[in-house]
Amino acid sequence: MKKPLFILISLLSFSFIWVGNNKRKTVNKEPKMMVSQNEDTIKVYKDTLIDENDVFSISNLKKYLKQINAPHPHIIYAIGKQESGYCSYLFKSHNNLFGMTRPNVRTNKSIQQGQKWAKFHHWTHSVDDFIMWTHWTTNGKVHNYTEQQFLRHIDNSYANHNGYSGVIKKHFNGFLD
Repeated sequence: MKKPLFILISLLSFSFIWVGNNKRKTVNKEPKMMVSQNEDTIKVYKDTLIDENDVFSISNLKKYLKQINAPHPHIIYAIGKQESGYCSYLFKSHNNLFGMTRPNVRTNKSIQQGQKWAKFHHWTHSVDDFIMWTHWTTNGKVHNYTEQQFLRHIDNSYANHNGYSGVIKKHFNGFLD
């Protein structure tokens, strides 16, 4: 008599565990909405309207920044305008809009190793990499930053000097045009 009762309890336990595991899997179906150092979260940027078939233009850059829900897109646009003017040698040869150096400690989209400047397969990868940098340097909190907090962060972490944010502000209106 003990054997069938044990089997029944075992079967009930197994079905409880299976149902519990099944529920856990369905809860985590939401896509991750932030970029971090983990490879799997970079997928946020792969399914966009602007893609690798689109050549660079100011219009496409603005569309892309909006598509990927870039934090403070007017600031990111202004940094690219200040750094490369979208016509510099580094932009033309490396698809590097922001003058980014190749990072050694964080996930990035640079396609070359051992060089100072990051080189990207496509200009959208440069934008993705810059946003990955902002998430990495703010511990994923960049979307919660006010414009002033983000500008202060750019002064301290990107330009390494106060006043850079004042320099890029002259390009803000170009994003609205």
